[in-house]
Amino acid sequence: NITEEHPHQLWASDSKVDGELLDRWRVFRVANRTEVNGIYGPINRIINYRDKLYFYQDMAFGIASIDERSVITDQSGQELVLGSGGVFPDYQYVSTLTGSYHQFCIVPTENALYHYDARLKKLFKYTGGPNPISDVKGMKAYFANKLTGAIQTTDNPIYFNNGERYGISSTYDFRYSELLMTFIDGETKYTVVYGENANEGKGAFTGF
Repeated sequence: NITEEHPHQLWASDSKVDGELLDRWRVFRVANRTEVNGIYGPINRIINYRDKLYFYQDMAFGIASIDERSVITDQSGQELVLGSGGVFPDYQYVSTLTGSYHQFCIVPTENALYHYDARLKKLFKYTGGPNPISDVKGMKAYFANKLTGAIQTTDNPIYFNNGERYGISSTYDFRYSELLMTFIDGETKYTVVYGENANEGKGAFTGF
């Protein structure tokens, strides 16, 4: 049987070169890929944040190293490059307790990386470790009671499914430093607003 889908695999193309005759972004070599732990679900989203590649699965998210090189310092103080680790030499998990099923609810900002976990019904803020801000900022009961049904297991906020849409769509308002997260549950749609600069810069949910 030929396997055409690899839901747990990260696969990189060749590096782009200015003036090239062949589009290297369309060349995917066999050695430039790696498999993450499939026990946490398929990879639903990959995102570049602060020069690191983050991958999100249903129940976990982590960081994939890209073209990392080992550097040592000799006796004269000069740095020596030992060698390249390859495109995907390794990966590590940030958390194996929370992830994201919805690809459009992962939002990077200048201060943090946000995602909503439909399994735990919590909104997380990442600045070095996942922080459930929906619990800390007083929205725990709202998400627990409001988000039930098809929206938890369906991710199609753009396309209609039997005349209805289910999923999460998010963006960041740079002018007002606000995270806007819209939950589309069939005919019901509502947006939750989180202000990063609210509450004297500590952050708070500011409205709907």
